[in-house]
Amino acid sequence: MKYLKGQLHLHSNMSDADASPEIVAKEFREMGYDFIYFTDHFNNFDVSDIKEEGLLVMPGIEFAAKVHNPYYGNKAVIHTNALGRLRGDWGILFKWVEAYCDNIDDEVFFGKKHTISEIINLTLSEIYRYGAIPTVNHINWWGGDFSPYDYRELLKIDLPYIMELKNASDQFEEGYKSLESAEYVWDVLLSNGKDVFCAFTDDSHNYSKNIRDVLCENNSLPKYMIPGTTFIMVKADQNQESVEKALRCGDFYASTGAKIEEYVVSDKSIYVKVKDTGKINNIIFKGKMGLPLKWVTGNEAEYVFTGSADEEYVRVKVADSDYNMALTQPVFQNGKKIILVNK
Repeated sequence: MKYLKGQLHLHSNMSDADASPEIVAKEFREMGYDFIYFTDHFNNFDVSDIKEEGLLVMPGIEFAAKVHNPYYGNKAVIHTNALGRLRGDWGILFKWVEAYCDNIDDEVFFGKKHTISEIINLTLSEIYRYGAIPTVNHINWWGGDFSPYDYRELLKIDLPYIMELKNASDQFEEGYKSLESAEYVWDVLLSNGKDVFCAFTDDSHNYSKNIRDVLCENNSLPKYMIPGTTFIMVKADQNQESVEKALRCGDFYASTGAKIEEYVVSDKSIYVKVKDTGKINNIIFKGKMGLPLKWVTGNEAEYVFTGSADEEYVRVKVADSDYNMALTQPVFQNGKKIILVNK
């Protein structure tokens, strides 16, 4: 198996983006992608008629809920993706919502009747029940009348999931004032025994290059929101069954451009070889709570386990001199494996 370049979060004019699914698929294939999921808002549409040679196109859906945010006194907007075709009558997926809503529109406002963690747990449970893979999106998203939710809420999530550590719409992924960075939050969750994989996504909405250029010039659209800047690399065959098996088992890494050529995990060590692009590569092995265990400047490195408490899990971060980065999934020393299935 080889690494496939993929996108877990994008939109088309089947919801609120500016291009048809066919145009979106064509653009991502031209950017060298091997697979994409369409995750339009509340629309798990059939993608079987979207044909783009060399590109695996798969269905998904993005759900949204607005919940009272006790940390900032306004609302938290919770967005989750379900990756895959939902089984059965997915239209009843959120029938439980009706018991808690103050009003229903394209997003659902729960007021103070449910907590943030309760809604996330309910949503993930329903996504699993209908046969899909869940992601929790842009946890540090902030704007208008809504604000991020605190990582203390994520510590109350019972089910495993993929978390977006980078998202084109999340301008505070590196943290802001009292807000912790998304990468730090991930280490908090892992260090507290939570089963969470990391991903980078585009959350693409704007495909018209003319419109995009104008928005960028006016600072209405950050340059990093251009499609193709954040992605995952999955070790799989190019079919939906193989890709989704790899996603459920964590056989993928997240990237903004840094490429890993070899990644080998044994009982004794982790070996990493990074693609030589002419840039300076830094390979950092991180342990519990994100503690740097070893830092190597070069294209390859190996970390030999010592048995220390800081190695409860070890993960790899690659950062190059052009500000590209990549993150691998955690390796646990007690033999624990994260599997994305309903517990």
